[in-house]
Amino acid sequence: MVLLDGAGIPGTESICAHGVTWYTHRLGGALLGRLSRDDGRDLGAILAATIGEVAAMHRGTCDVGHPSSPQATVAMVRARRGRLDYLLLADSFLVLDQPDGGPQVLTDEREANARRACSAPLAGVAEGTPEYDWPGVLDLLDADGPIDVIRRVRRAEARAAGGPDARVPDDATVAHCAHLPRSEVGEPRQPAAT
Repeated sequence: MVLLDGAGIPGTESICAHGVTWYTHRLGGALLGRLSRDDGRDLGAILAATIGEVAAMHRGTCDVGHPSSPQATVAMVRARRGRLDYLLLADSFLVLDQPDGGPQVLTDEREANARRACSAPLAGVAEGTPEYDWPGVLDLLDADGPIDVIRRVRRAEARAAGGPDARVPDDATVAHCAHLPRSEVGEPRQPAAT
C-alpha cells in the first residue's frame, strides 16, 4: 500500500513546470512498481531510489533541489511472509487495530514533535475515549468506511474555522485495509531527510 499527499507552494511554476500532481503520480506509480517486485529491499532504500528516479525525470528542466519544488508525504505498508513493514514520512499516520490491546498509532515522530504544540483542543479530553480519536476512528471505518471519517473531519474543521462556509484544507485521504492476515509488525523506518 502506498499513500501520498502531494505538497507544493502555489506560484512556483518557475521552479518546476510539472507541478505537484505530476510529481505525486510519478512517485506513487514508481513506488508501487518497486514494491511489486517483492525483492525484499528495505522500504527506506526503495523510497530513496524512487525519489531519485522521479527527480531525474525532470532535473534537466526543473530546480528539483529547491525547497519549494513538488514533494509529498509518504505512507508505505508491505505485508509479506508473515511480516508487516511500514515507512512513514511527514504527517501520515498508520493505525493498526490489534486484537489484543487496541489500536497502535504510528507516525513520523519528527512531525509529531512539531505538532504537539498544536494539540491544545484535546486538553481536558480523556485519552482512550472516542472523543480523543483513534479507537473511535477505527469504529467509524469499520461501520461506515473512509468517506464518513473524512465527512466528520470536514464538519469539525468547519466548526473550528467559523462555520460551514469557512475555507478548510483540501487534502483528505484515508486508506483502510481490513482483514489482513495476522503478521509480525516490522520496525519503523524513518528515512533520512533529503
